Amino acid sequence: MHMSIGRIRAKEREFTISTYLEKRLGQLRMKIVFVLNALVMGGAEKHAIDLARRLSESGADSSFFAIRRGDFEPEGIRLSQPCADERYSLQKRVSALARILASESPELIVCVNDRPLMVASVARMLSRQKAKIVVIEHSSIFRNRKEALLDWFYRSFQNRADCMVFISENQRKLWLSRGVAPRSSVTILNGVDMLRFSLSEREKFRAATRARLGFTQEDVVLGCCAVLRPEKNHAQLLEIIARLGPTSSLKALMVGDGPTRGALEERASEMGISNRVVFVGAHHDVRPYLAAFDLGALCSVAIETLSLAALEALAMGVPMLMSDIGGASEIVNGQNGAVFPVGDTQKLAELVQRFRSESGSDRLQAQVRASVEAKFGHERMASEYFEAFRELIQRRD
Repeated sequence: MHMSIGRIRAKEREFTISTYLEKRLGQLRMKIVFVLNALVMGGAEKHAIDLARRLSESGADSSFFAIRRGDFEPEGIRLSQPCADERYSLQKRVSALARILASESPELIVCVNDRPLMVASVARMLSRQKAKIVVIEHSSIFRNRKEALLDWFYRSFQNRADCMVFISENQRKLWLSRGVAPRSSVTILNGVDMLRFSLSEREKFRAATRARLGFTQEDVVLGCCAVLRPEKNHAQLLEIIARLGPTSSLKALMVGDGPTRGALEERASEMGISNRVVFVGAHHDVRPYLAAFDLGALCSVAIETLSLAALEALAMGVPMLMSDIGGASEIVNGQNGAVFPVGDTQKLAELVQRFRSESGSDRLQAQVRASVEAKFGHERMASEYFEAFRELIQRRD
């Protein structure tokens, strides 16, 4: 049974930001320092910023420390990051964080992945603070042997963390099978802002964006929103466009930038499909581009755990086709999209053909939206983080 577009839009209007947290937190104050490797426009960083904003709306005092400089400086957050001088050593960065911890005396230090965990662990010791350390893990499959060796190096920090947060149940099982044994752990699924990413926003942006990018009403746009790095495997989407032939209405829209962009553009030219592939670079607001998608795809071969980009697309009614890695099978279910074996271009092509025929229907859009609305809302995510943080602060070790 599916919900109509009208009923879903009515629910969107009734949705109140932070209603649950406002009732739950009251006058409670919680001071948190988030530690990141660098503030760049990636999924892990966007997740941390959104979480800090949701908690701050209800009384938590959140600030950020970046080990390296990045090019992403969103409004409304307090950020400390080192000078641009590359000679600014890791030791000095650890000392800088230790001074911040000594000055602010936070109850929690929240680390986004393992290098920040290592830096924060040493900085806490130097600052003589008693803040609890939480690490939010965003990776699953390693890209190479170096990352596997680094994981072994980080293991002692992982096992001494006061709490390890997994963002996918599949990820949790994988990490525990590797022998990770933190003092405590919890699985909290990623969440998406269901008001910002909605069917009404798709309708608002869709026609203008498609016209500006040169897509016709008959074109079926297969989109990918991801940093252009090797592990994202964008080349597989080029293979799909080429395989379905020059007479096909299928086009590709690549949203994101990164080190493989030049090679991908060159490859598209060599394959004779440059006129059917559009690269638009990175954008802080991706909603206009997601609105132009008919289908979404993520072909990752490593790292990917529970894609925020996939959740945002689904919230706007876009079916997602995802390589079966990390928590992809926890997001798509055969009705709102599907998984395919990593690197299996033939299976991906079959799924594209299956979903393209009804990708524009109101019924499918409503069904796709409903599939993420209850389970992956950011208010649910924020409330679960708050409960985990509250219990950790109150716990006596």
